[in-house]
Amino acid sequence: MVNIKSFISEFIQPAEILEGETAKIRTEPYFDEDAQFESLVAEIDYCNEKRKINISKSNARHLSRAWGDDTKNWIQKEILIMLPKTDEEKKSRNKFI
Repeated sequence: MVNIKSFISEFIQPAEILEGETAKIRTEPYFDEDAQFESLVAEIDYCNEKRKINISKSNARHLSRAWGDDTKNWIQKEILIMLPKTDEEKKSRNKFI
């Protein structure tokens, strides 16, 4: 399992994050043209719901290190979503996994 550090996308709000709750990746990343800001996303199962999470450059780097560059290998893998903790993380405008 990979630990995911995320500055939560518009799809999951900080108040919805449960400490230690894992999510399972359902799809390869794709461009979500219906989102407020066009972004690369992946669908996940989180707390028994189908949700989306932003896939930033940093997120993609972490996932690639864990499961390789072929995004098909990411499907059905578990991730742990965490809220930013350090001041630097909180100030960043990036979304991280």
